[in-house]
Amino acid sequence: MGAASLLDGVRQARYSVQQDDSCGEQVGGAPQTNVKKYSFFGDKSYFYGSNAHDMILKTASLADIPVIWDILQAAIAQRKEDGSTQWQDGYPNLETVTDDFVKGYAHVLVENEVVVAYAAIIFGEEPTYNDLQGEWLSHSDYVVVHRVATAPEYKGKGIATLLFEKIEALSISKNVFSIKVDTNFDNFPMLKILEKLGYTYCGEIVVRGTPRKAFEKLLK
Repeated sequence: MGAASLLDGVRQARYSVQQDDSCGEQVGGAPQTNVKKYSFFGDKSYFYGSNAHDMILKTASLADIPVIWDILQAAIAQRKEDGSTQWQDGYPNLETVTDDFVKGYAHVLVENEVVVAYAAIIFGEEPTYNDLQGEWLSHSDYVVVHRVATAPEYKGKGIATLLFEKIEALSISKNVFSIKVDTNFDNFPMLKILEKLGYTYCGEIVVRGTPRKAFEKLLK
């Protein structure tokens, strides 16, 4: 299925949101209140609870696309509220997500089928990284991480950090020992995460006319 036809299918999908705040539902073995249930295509449900135990990084499915787009839209709005210029130019959009899916880049971090975070994980060359104003730590195979976003309900729970740790494990399992990532100068939450995880600032790249800070981490 091509990205264009897939995009049409997503736009036509039936989407319903139900919220039960009267009594607890069983999520992760514990009663939860104010739990949102998302149904997509009439065949899959996601429950947002407050517990984060066994989380798995997996390739996104077709049914995950609407919730991924919801998560990204929330992240776009948050960046605007924070006064950042990142993601305020129409990117990323729904077509970006479907293209990620078609190319096999789309990955989700899930807990009990709950999508808690998203990232595009690319094992291959990022052309813009060839024009780095600076110096990479290495020039061997690497994995690129783009479009990282966490579900609003999971903000402040260390989910993005866990996501990167899972990506590092995935990369090592594929015998790729370098991760490269870029972010806006004013994306302070991401900059903090990269610093915490030991990523090294390598210089600047330009993405859609905007300078970005570029980082690399060598894995062992």
